[in-house]
Amino acid sequence: MWKIIFAVLSIPLMFVGNDCGGGSIKITEAWTHASAPDATTAEVYLNIHNTENAADTLTTVTTYASETTVIMVTEDEDVDGQHVQKEVPNLNIEGNKDIALRKNRTYILLKKLRQPLVAGEKFPITLTFAKAGQVLEDVIIQPAGTITYGFRK
Repeated sequence: MWKIIFAVLSIPLMFVGNDCGGGSIKITEAWTHASAPDATTAEVYLNIHNTENAADTLTTVTTYASETTVIMVTEDEDVDGQHVQKEVPNLNIEGNKDIALRKNRTYILLKKLRQPLVAGEKFPITLTFAKAGQVLEDVIIQPAGTITYGFRK
């Protein structure tokens, strides 16, 4: 009897959306380019919307598409006139602010791709925030060379 009650009470959980963190963080326009067959890395771009008054922090990113993921930030030019890219442990999102992760700025780097990324397909990515918890979003794979600013799913 308890199994039936548990099963019936569990049905509404099947219809809960991807946002596991209560809705204070929204992810939109997640995309990457298709990769070459021998590529080992790929960059993911997306928008993060913090709808709360308080700041939150992106602490980790995971996906089955790669063995590891890191948050990358491009800093101002160094003495040689080159932009400096560095890995950061987390990313702060101010309250009621949006952050656009874009090429040559801040982005998510997928390292050790498990297989080539094929245009037209998608894969899930999980972003974990200190306050909002986990937020799951699909990353759309765009054809290589596609101009993607203003991309809409």
